[in-house]
Parts: sequence; structure tokens; C-alpha cells
Amino acid sequence: NPGEIWVFTLLAAALSYLGYIAIRMLGPARGLLYSCLFGSLVSSTAMTLSLARSPGDGRRLAGAASFAAMVSILRVVLIAALISPVVLTTAGPAAFVAAAVFGLCGWLMLSGMTDGDMPESQNRNPLDLKPLLLFAVIFAVVAVVSVLSSRYFGSDGLAVTAAISGMVDVDAAVLSILRLQGNGISSDLIGNGVLAALASNAAVRFFSAAAAGPRPFWLPHAAVN
Repeated sequence: NPGEIWVFTLLAAALSYLGYIAIRMLGPARGLLYSCLFGSLVSSTAMTLSLARSPGDGRRLAGAASFAAMVSILRVVLIAALISPVVLTTAGPAAFVAAAVFGLCGWLMLSGMTDGDMPESQNRNPLDLKPLLLFAVIFAVVAVVSVLSSRYFGSDGLAVTAAISGMVDVDAAVLSILRLQGNGISSDLIGNGVLAALASNAAVRFFSAAAAGPRPFWLPHAAVN
């Protein structure tokens, strides 16, 4: 749906601008942390893309991106716990370990951060749409591949379909997988599908950051992933 692609592009731009406002109001250090945590509740992918385009210490920004990834995983775990708790027997341990690793690495990279680590002035336009439009093109391609995969693989390729769907929207992918519970598909298979969606979404976050951000940001981000 072209409308969904455009909405995501506007969402990423809005998060970028809200992050800019938070940094101006709260100071670079506190503004970065708060805008990251709350922005990732909406979309960790869009939040990571916004961080990749922000000026400042690349390692600190990568730490914030790690927190965004942690929030994304915990959000998925909460969705699974509310809809189909039995799935967590398969997906829970790996998901919690991943969230813990992202959280620990984020804390290590942000520990001791001061306003001096982040510039007061924004050297880039927070509403620069060039990298956002590039991601919108990638988003559209992945969405088409996801639909084709679901059509041709069906439940036999649940993990493949979940991984491709997770590239676009991990929440939507997980919700669609969890709806299969009770339809003759084992909870283990569904749990593996949830993990596949999380893994592919992490991959998209990284490649988007590498495409839109400088090396000092995406190198530590890659190491954490």
C-alpha cells in the first residue's frame, strides 16, 4: 500500500524532528536518551534511522540505538505474552538475552555521557528527506517480497515469511504469526517465527543505519548487533 509507505516516511521525519526538539529543550545528553526511548516505542527502525542522521559522537548515538533495539524486543515480548504466552517458552529466552545484550551495550556506550559529547547545534536538517525517501524505496521492495513470500510459501515457510515481514514491520509480522496459534501449527514453530521476525528487523535497522549514517555510528552499532 503506497499510503503505508508514505506514512512510515513521515513518521521517521517526525521522530527526527521530535528528537531535535527534545535535545534543544532538555540538553543533548538527556534529550537524546528520552527521545530515543519514547521514539522507539513507536518505531525502533525509524528511531535508528533518525539517530544515524544526527550529528554528534557516533558511539553515543550507537548506544542510544542499542536502547531502541532493546525496547523493540521487549515490546514484541509483551505482545506475545498478552496474545499467546505459550510461545514465550520457545522465543522468550533468546529474546530476553538479546534485549539484555542491547541494554548492557547501550548503557556501556552511554555511561558518563555529558552534553559536551553532543553538539548543541544541529548541523543537519532534521527534516532532510533524502535518506528517508531512500528507506521508503527499500521499505516498498521488502513489502512486495513479503506479500509474494506469504502467497507462495504459506505456513510451510513460516519462518521465511516471518523474516521477510519482520523487515517491514516487526509488530505486524509478530501479530500475524501469533494469530496462527491453534490452527494446527506448533507453538515451537510460531516461536521460531517470532525470533526470525526480530532477527530480520534487526538486520534492516543495521543496513538502514549503514546507508544513512557515518562510519563512527554504524561500526559500533554493527558490533552490538
